[in-house]
Amino acid sequence: TQKQMEWINEASYPIADLSNPQAQSLVERLRVQVKTTGLARLDNFLTPEAIARTVAVVRELAQTAYRSDNTHNVYLTEPPASSLSPPTPHHTTATRPLTNGAEQCIWLYANQTSTKTCVTSDALDPEQCPLAAVYRCPELTRFLASVLGKEQLYQTADKLGALNVHLYREGDQLGWHFDRGEFAITLMLQSPEAGGDFEYYPNLRTAAEPNHDGVWQALHQAGSTQQVEDEALLQQQQQQQQAQSDTVPILQRVRMDAGSMLIFCGRNSMHRVAPVKGNKERILSVLSYETQPDVHLNEYTRLKFYGRSV
Repeated sequence: TQKQMEWINEASYPIADLSNPQAQSLVERLRVQVKTTGLARLDNFLTPEAIARTVAVVRELAQTAYRSDNTHNVYLTEPPASSLSPPTPHHTTATRPLTNGAEQCIWLYANQTSTKTCVTSDALDPEQCPLAAVYRCPELTRFLASVLGKEQLYQTADKLGALNVHLYREGDQLGWHFDRGEFAITLMLQSPEAGGDFEYYPNLRTAAEPNHDGVWQALHQAGSTQQVEDEALLQQQQQQQQAQSDTVPILQRVRMDAGSMLIFCGRNSMHRVAPVKGNKERILSVLSYETQPDVHLNEYTRLKFYGRSV
């Protein structure tokens, strides 16, 4: 455990003892951020040495790693039998009709593109890869559970999906979608030259209200802002869009530096990773946790995301 903790910036994140006043203050601050915005960013969570060693290991493994090129809709579900049927998110039975019916249904189920190279958990040796050691650190698991208000969290038991590292090369992206799970933990290992920002519409829907109109409008708005690099111009466009709609929150953009961790609740916040630009890869790790022990992925999910089931 001590060796695992050496890779974490303990000066800023004293998570070894959560009864410590400094740790309690940190946890409370992050809880508030997650509750109010659905997101908390922990800059410089990993030490520079941990990042450098992990990136070196991942680059070697990436040469033979699985590369995926998938299409999906924002709900990560199969389209309804009729393309004119209103979409219903998996976690709700609400069926409020769309304002413009068929046209919006077509947009809501339009294909999103996700392309990346994925290094799986079974290839990441904790003796060689600091990130893999940190993931197995019980102090980190307890800390995340406390921030998320969970009595207990468990590392995902799946040997492929527990810990993944995604490499986004030029043109790669993660298409717009809502998460199936309640929360996601990611850690940036290398930021790209340009592009590759994490973008999201906070609390775009709820369990009781799928807000089909808002999702449709958000997809249209995203199309007009996705190429905007100037922050002032982006803010101006967002303000104009907000004035025209009371069903869509302002698009948020998060730029992460190497070593930053993101705690994100994406079940009701539509989000994406914008296309990467330039020759420098965007390297992001995904740390998977469950509220129940011994959780494994099914064979369909393994084949879709990893190209193999074992």
